[in-house]
Amino acid sequence: MTRRLESDLLRRGHAVVRVKTQLMALHRRSARQPGKSDPIDAHAVAMAALREENLPIAQLDEPTREVKLLSDHRRNLICERTKLINRLRWHLHELDPELVIPVRGIRRYCVMDELAERLTAFTGVVAQIARELLDRCRQLTEQVNNLERQIRDRVRRIAPSLLSIPGCGVLSAAVIIGETADARRFHSKDGSPVMNVDGLPCDMGG
Repeated sequence: MTRRLESDLLRRGHAVVRVKTQLMALHRRSARQPGKSDPIDAHAVAMAALREENLPIAQLDEPTREVKLLSDHRRNLICERTKLINRLRWHLHELDPELVIPVRGIRRYCVMDELAERLTAFTGVVAQIARELLDRCRQLTEQVNNLERQIRDRVRRIAPSLLSIPGCGVLSAAVIIGETADARRFHSKDGSPVMNVDGLPCDMGG
């Protein structure tokens, strides 16, 4: 539950401090109200956060927040496109049961162009809806590809060392940047600042 809340707060530019339950125990026991309740817990968390030093702070600076926002937006558009493609396939099957469309083919412009040409031979409401869905798929594909270019430019500038890891592409690096929310908050050797191409500390924010 708190992980989802933390993600929402980070996405909106807030800094988040996690407080372990044992650190809350002292203030919970000293609460004037008996029992356990959300207000008592919230007060205990706040007091522990003020009292304790060097608690890990999760936060995204502006460049890394932009990467997360773009990455999340791209993922949402892909989900929307997938739903449209599934509906489009049903309509195309109704119009031409013999039509074979490659798996993931409706993400490619050449396939979309071919389908648009085929749909000119059909009339009626089903064909009209299919053409509208195909147009929307094309628009979403253009948006998705444009977002990927924006993400690539930012990741290469913010954390080029991530891209040097075998198997870690631009989109995977973007997720890592957004989800770790400043790796330096982790108390281990892996939480040290990432070095950029010039050998200088690079503020990943994740």
